[in-house]
Amino acid sequence: MFFVNWKSSFDLVLKEHIEQKCSYGKYLSPLAQNEFIHCCELEIRSKIVSRCNQSNFFSVMADECADCSNQAQLSICIRYCYTENDAWYVTEDFCGFVELVKTNAETISTCILNKLREWGFDLTRLRGQGYDGCSTMTGEVSGVKTRITQELSNAKYFVHCRSHCLNLVVVNSCQSVAVVRNFMAILGKITWFISASSKRKNIMKSVMKDEGQIAIQFDLMYDQEEGLFSQEKRLLPTLAETRWTSRTDTLTWLLKHYDKVLDILDEIQNQTVGNSDATSYKMTLLNFEILVVAVVTQFLLGYLRPLSIELQSENCDLVEAHVQARSLAASFLEIREHAEEAFDGLFKRASTIANKNDITINKPRTSGRQRHRANAAAETVEQHYRINIFIPLIDHIIKHLNDRFPDDIKPMLYGFYLLPRYFCKLTEDIIGSIANEYINDIPYPDDLPQEVHRWKTFTSIKEIGSKCTIEQAIKHTQFYPNIRQILLLLLALPVGSCSCERSFSALRRLKTWNRSTMTENRLCGLAMLHIHRSDNVGNIEGIEVLKRWDSSGHRKIALAFDKA
Repeated sequence: MFFVNWKSSFDLVLKEHIEQKCSYGKYLSPLAQNEFIHCCELEIRSKIVSRCNQSNFFSVMADECADCSNQAQLSICIRYCYTENDAWYVTEDFCGFVELVKTNAETISTCILNKLREWGFDLTRLRGQGYDGCSTMTGEVSGVKTRITQELSNAKYFVHCRSHCLNLVVVNSCQSVAVVRNFMAILGKITWFISASSKRKNIMKSVMKDEGQIAIQFDLMYDQEEGLFSQEKRLLPTLAETRWTSRTDTLTWLLKHYDKVLDILDEIQNQTVGNSDATSYKMTLLNFEILVVAVVTQFLLGYLRPLSIELQSENCDLVEAHVQARSLAASFLEIREHAEEAFDGLFKRASTIANKNDITINKPRTSGRQRHRANAAAETVEQHYRINIFIPLIDHIIKHLNDRFPDDIKPMLYGFYLLPRYFCKLTEDIIGSIANEYINDIPYPDDLPQEVHRWKTFTSIKEIGSKCTIEQAIKHTQFYPNIRQILLLLLALPVGSCSCERSFSALRRLKTWNRSTMTENRLCGLAMLHIHRSDNVGNIEGIEVLKRWDSSGHRKIALAFDKA
């Protein structure tokens, strides 16, 4: 009611409606509000379903998260491509939250399929599934993706979220080198130590006041993560495992304000009565080995950050994600081959920070036999850290990138070779594999070799170059039905489940501790309105909502509409 009264201050029609003497018919009760919210939800979803059912194929993405009342919420999103003004677009739409009684594979798979049917999606067009890598979702014997494929045989293309894969590369690489693993654990404790207390946070603000006005907190900018990195950060960002780019952000801030962090820990120690962890954290940061690890890790993770953000884009396709990951692996391999030259600049940077903060430049004590840390023989300090930290970390990153983004792509991605820039990889065997892979989805599988030959000649005559995207290529496939279907199917396959992750940010904003008893219908309706507020499907007409509200036939506003 607060917002209704607020809007009535500048909406004369609403003000007159509220101030009328009649005690009924105002439709301002919680029950009426929930009805209106539900009608808006249905109107938005009907637009999504209508647009999706006009497309040839679509994919489903799902992920689970607990809300503030510790209730498991399943977020369901779909990915499909549609045409508008003779152009093709790829979109990922949030369809709703579903409250889960259990979080096992049977419950989740049944819930996904039942909801898609209830909402009106044509499941014969379902081709892809996108989830994270947990066994409940991806299990080969009885996981969610297996159960759905058993019921819908055409929904056979499963994609492990590419952003999760890249994050696992970072996590596993940092865990593989002991000194890096220990440093990241300590860094996480330092960030939470400073940020978890209002007193310590105020100390940080006072120390950082010369740096300018304190910017908005990271948590409020999660949906605009691309713009986050370019902004001046004034507060130490916490190191969160679920925030995929937080490691790079935290390390960048730490190295930029290394002296300020030491001052903050000093000030916390001075203002603390009794024992404090500030002293031990400061002594840790005054260790030159820790400083070198911070510089090296920030440098290498900086290569991964742009790709991590790009993989979260709705328009990113699978082959582009694979190509960029392979390019990243090649970049790391080049750095590895010139490790001495690359590390020289990093060591100079660490030495500069060390000299500025009176940190002794030395190497750890070594012994003939060392089991719990790297102890390769080295003549100089720089050589020691290059051999024992820099090279092992970059080797592990290359290994995990190759494991999670292998050089050989899956047969389902062979269809991307139909783009002009990949013609060089298109052989007769691969054309045969493409025909077998998509035999149920293309109209004339036996004619595919001839069609590919005509397509090559056509793109050469039209000078459709290597920069042509899938969306642009589809515009020229009017007389190439097989190729058109294959490209549309590949566009509909999900790259990750980041749309579900973004919906959890909306969930956190909507269902707060003050609204922890919010019903599922109201939550789902508000989430649809909030998430699609700037989308085409979210631009709904008030008259259509009222007609839907009146569709029961017992409303007194029936005569207000033209039934003709």
